[in-house]
Formats: sequence, C-alpha cells, structure tokens
Amino acid sequence: MKKSILTIALAAMMLVAFTACEQPQMEWPYTGEDAKDVINVTIVDPSALKVYAGEAFKAETYISIERLDDTVDTVIGSVEIATPVPGRNTATVSWGTGNQTGTGKVFVDAYALAGDLAVTFDPEKLADEDGTSLISDLEDVEGAIKSVVAKYSDGKEKTISAGYKVELNTESGEVTVTYSNIKYTTETLSFTTTLTLVKEPEQKKEVTLGEVTDLSIDWIVDEKVVATGTSYEATVGQTVSYKVYGVVADMTGRTPLLLVDGTTYDVISGEIKSTELQADDITNRKPSEEAEATKAFTATIQFLPSSEVGDDGKVDPNFGLDLQKTLTMTVKDTLKADAVKTAVEATNFKYRVDEEGAASKIPAGKETTIVPSDFTATVKTVGGVEVKIQGFDKYGATNWKLTPDAEGTLTGLGNFTFTWKTVNDQYGHFEGVVTGVKVDAEVVAESK
Repeated sequence: MKKSILTIALAAMMLVAFTACEQPQMEWPYTGEDAKDVINVTIVDPSALKVYAGEAFKAETYISIERLDDTVDTVIGSVEIATPVPGRNTATVSWGTGNQTGTGKVFVDAYALAGDLAVTFDPEKLADEDGTSLISDLEDVEGAIKSVVAKYSDGKEKTISAGYKVELNTESGEVTVTYSNIKYTTETLSFTTTLTLVKEPEQKKEVTLGEVTDLSIDWIVDEKVVATGTSYEATVGQTVSYKVYGVVADMTGRTPLLLVDGTTYDVISGEIKSTELQADDITNRKPSEEAEATKAFTATIQFLPSSEVGDDGKVDPNFGLDLQKTLTMTVKDTLKADAVKTAVEATNFKYRVDEEGAASKIPAGKETTIVPSDFTATVKTVGGVEVKIQGFDKYGATNWKLTPDAEGTLTGLGNFTFTWKTVNDQYGHFEGVVTGVKVDAEVVAESK
C-alpha cells in the first residue's frame, strides 16, 4: 500500500516538472505503443523550426523523450501544424515506426508579419511620357499598385495579393495602404506616400475682339504647332501654314482669340508659301552664279478692330488700334533619307576614293590593314550640296587584313561589314550598317 502511494506521488511530481518546462513541450495525452511510459517530450533545438503565421508547417527535427524510468531518448520526430497563427501554437508531434510509435502535442511559436509594408507602383500608370499625372481618384491608385510586400519578424518577405486597404486624400494626394489579418499578424501594417494628382482644368475666358492689344502667331506643320512668334525656319519638303490670334497683355486665365483673314486681320503685303517647299525655295540658295540668292518669304498682316457701336452705345476700347506684324519664313536645305539609302548601298561604297572619284586598289603580295574610315560615299542634299558619308566602326569580328596573291586573288576573306554615318550633320544626321563591301586587288609591277 505504501509503495503504491509513493509511486503516485512520484508521478505527480514529474507531471509538475513537465508543465513547468519553458521549452516547447508535449501535452497529455500521449498515444501509441512507445508512449506508454513517456512523461515529457521536448524539441532539442526550437530555433531550428521556422514556423510562419498563415503558412502550413511540417518538418522533422530532433526531439527528447523522457520516460518514467529516468531514461531520455533523442530521436527524429515530425512536427506539424496546419494553420499556425501569430505567437504560441499547439502542434502535433509524432515519432517512431511500426509498433514503437508515439504522438502528442507540443507548443511552437510562429513568426508574425510586422513592421511597415513595401508598396511599388507601375510608373506608366502614374504619369504619361511627358510626366503628367494620370492619377485622379482611388480607382487609379489601386490600378497603379504593382505589388504589396510585408515581412515576417525574422525578415522573410511575403507578397500580399489581396486584403489590403487603400485610401487616398484627394486634397493632398496622400496614399495610405494598410493590412490587418489575424491569421498573419497582430498589428496593422501600413505604407504611406504622396502622389501627384491630375490637376483640374483651369477655367479660362477667351479674349474678345474689343480687348485685343497684340497678335500671336502659331506655325503649323502636319497639323502640329511647331513654333510660335513672327519667324520660323522651315525645311525644304515641308508644307507650312500659320494661325493668327488676338491676345492681351496679361493672359492669366485667358485663351487667345483666333482671328480670320479678311475679317479680323488682313495680309496687306507679301506672302507665306502654303504649298510644299521645293529646292528653289531654300533661302540664300543660288541656282547659278548669275542668279540672285533666294529670299525668305515675308508677309505683313494688319489687325482689324471692330468699328461698330455696341449695345451700350460705345465702340470697343481698341477702336482705331493700328497693329501690324511682319511674318518671316526662311527655308533650310535637308538631306533626304531615300537619297542616303541609295548612296550607302554596298556597291556605291568605294575604298580610299581619290579626287577623281576612283577607288584605290590593294597591291598583291602585300599585307594591307583595312579600316572602316577607308570607305566613303557622297550624297547630295535636296539643294544639291554634297555630303560625305564615311565608315566609322567595324561590325562583327571580321578579319580586316588583306594579302592578295600574285594574281590578285583574295582568299579567306568575306565582304566587309561596318557602321557608317554622315560626316557633316548640318543637313541631318544619318547612320547605319552596310554589308558586302568589296575591295579590289591588282598585281604589283615588278621593279627593274
């Protein structure tokens, strides 16, 4: 009888020792053949288990099994938890094979998401190519978000694909992204930034005819405004037009008034050519030594203020205004792309062209190093000015040394390939790659 009481007391003491253990430990009941005399199970190295809140966990690790007979076995056990939450979790632990198996419960700690969110935006959805904002409301902000990333307390990153909340202050442009989910964190994670919002279009008032004190000119090519002011340098081949606007000294909050030829302004002298500009239109061009240089196009326009009496019995304040502007369009020469293309065809490139335009030849029996700048071609601008095109860099890993035999035959060498560009960019810059350029060889005369 005393022996039984002592045994019961010993078991009770051991149970108290088990429940006081600070390490991740096993809970009752134990099951399995091998678990009959187990009083405590602990994980040997709890830090080796990386458990993350919200992510199913299963791993094998060393466990210590303490038994009633004071023996301790260290074996490999399997720890598993299907849906860990932040902080302390109860996991299933199992060990052994065959009849020598045991299972139970053990406490493990799971890392939680903590700290700040990291949010990246698609720059193409924030602003256009000119840098003008594309963000006007919350929907635009949500559509521009490229990724939302949080971190567990040990630094591991987790992409948040859904469940985060986005807020936009439409006055300041401040954007706040928050995330709170008890499966992953005990905190509210956040990110804050300020975005530039689309500016509301300013309401402007058009200038009236009676307010006009000055004229503004827009020059137009291919339906686009290419310049403003009273002068424009056009390029041969363009078709140019212009529009005349009435303006006031202070245009803040105002839009110019489009004037109409013959109604609100007149061309009182000269003309700006409105058809396609030709070679003969190039300013200062002399078709021949005897001919005079081509002059720029000019036109003088005059503003026509209203002379009618208004409903108030008065004429406009600018009545009697004598306002004239002289417009000037100069025309510059250009190098056409189709002319360049013809000039750089492989058969037109010549090796070391002399003053007469003849290409040099390679003497037989002598090693000669070829360089890209040895190849030149000439192309003319629309106005007839010659522009030199020259090789400037090798293309590929071609062997650039030649040694023709006595008969002038080139062996072991393909055609030359190189990059080229215009030497003078005054009439336009062109460059590209040319292939298949050949170099002739001739026999060297024997010395006497």
